[in-house]
Amino acid sequence: MSSFFRLTLFVSAFMLTMNIQAQHHSFVTPRIWLAADSVGNNNYWQDISGNGYHAYSPGGAFVADSGLFNYQPCLMFDSLTEALRINYIPQESSRIIVFAVFDPEVGYPEEGIWSLRFDSSLRIMVSTQHFGNFYSNEQYRDSTMYIPTINLLRMSWPYKAVDTLLAGMNVVGTDSLTYHGRFAEFMFYDTTLKHSEIERIHTYLAIKYGISVKEKNYVNSQDSVLWNYKNDSLYSNHIAGIGKDSLLLVNQKQSCGLGGKANLAIASGTLQAKNDANTSPINELDYLIWGDNGKELMAIVQDIPDTIHVANMSECKWLMKRSGLTADDISTQVVLLAPEYAGTGSIQLVINRSGDFMFPVDSSVVIFSSGSDTAGHFYFNNVVWDTDGSGSDAFGFQFSDTSGVNDRAPINNVSENNEEGGNAVGAAISSLEIYPNPSTGNYSVEIKLKTAGDVQLSIQDESGKIIMQKAFSGFDNYIYNGNLEEKGCYLIKAESGNESKTGKLIVQ
Repeated sequence: MSSFFRLTLFVSAFMLTMNIQAQHHSFVTPRIWLAADSVGNNNYWQDISGNGYHAYSPGGAFVADSGLFNYQPCLMFDSLTEALRINYIPQESSRIIVFAVFDPEVGYPEEGIWSLRFDSSLRIMVSTQHFGNFYSNEQYRDSTMYIPTINLLRMSWPYKAVDTLLAGMNVVGTDSLTYHGRFAEFMFYDTTLKHSEIERIHTYLAIKYGISVKEKNYVNSQDSVLWNYKNDSLYSNHIAGIGKDSLLLVNQKQSCGLGGKANLAIASGTLQAKNDANTSPINELDYLIWGDNGKELMAIVQDIPDTIHVANMSECKWLMKRSGLTADDISTQVVLLAPEYAGTGSIQLVINRSGDFMFPVDSSVVIFSSGSDTAGHFYFNNVVWDTDGSGSDAFGFQFSDTSGVNDRAPINNVSENNEEGGNAVGAAISSLEIYPNPSTGNYSVEIKLKTAGDVQLSIQDESGKIIMQKAFSGFDNYIYNGNLEEKGCYLIKAESGNESKTGKLIVQ
């Protein structure tokens, strides 16, 4: 190898390393950056910008419990008597952009978020109800909204005198108001930001903390639009998402809208107590983002007087947006909280791959719950999204009373000649798919019929013992997700009318 070639190779590698370091994240580093996953030694809240603007309690070590905000760490303030102090001196002329992520505790009055003081009278202040702009104090809300919030403030001033002895910043409160509740992140810029940079920061915070941003697009680190706030505005409630984008500092394995308080959570793999406990992999630039139409979950659409559309659907419906090369391979667990149905009814997840929110039977897939608990959480395992590559799915939930739930009835209660089986109707079986196969225990069975009808599913172990029987009706496409703990070879049989198909499943 020539010395010139070695030198060229060295310079290229060096430039590549420098470029990667320069692009550690795809937005400008804030002047001050406080995040709940980096608190220092409890004597201060560490500034992770590297500029050393740590937040201290004037009275000594501050007391804040650790909590969760969409499965991410947050700080919970309930006994703080003074705001945290940051020794930052404002510039006489400047532009600032400030992001704050918080969730006030219910029952307290106006809460202070942050303030920046110039001298004994001049200050900028943000609370849950007011914005203080030097000489005025404008009310932007007549009461505190007790919801998870991403607050954004942009302003500038040409010249203001600064008294360096009195100047400084307060956060998690102001110089006159305390704060009670969850506080997750604070990003303070004293420079200008491009619109694209603001969108990236909003996306980073929105995905991380499960908070809807309605007036900005969600974008990835390459500025590709993941969620268009104009086109997708009808489903802009409780927006949440999972995905990985290292340049955007996003590695969200599980998410729940409204900062973790919504009734729907979706996780890669299976839902864990914390995001960092979820080890299911997501590939770079793969995203799944969803939002709902704001309707009540327990409001059921009146039965449509035909057999074309899925009946007994909730009025609350969701839009799922998929982006990334392999996001359609992410196996997810969907968890719906419906305590009204705990122990008394059945809920089915219904997905329409063509994005039709009327949910026609012939293009919708029904996924039956893998189980539920006494609190009313209904679990749907091994759910994959956007299998047709269209970029989006429509989905919702079908509610059934226990007395009418077909998937709880044993197979021997459904007669093949339809004389004892109620309204059971046989249909030709188009296909029977079992995956993954071999499996480590979790598996899915997908049954497709040529027309909507009834199907009976049974699983038999190596000894010939039937270990599971279920019957479904009303659709032409069924997915059943299950788990087998014992290793071995299992026989899976689907029957519809006088026709049947059989397949083998290997559990290793």
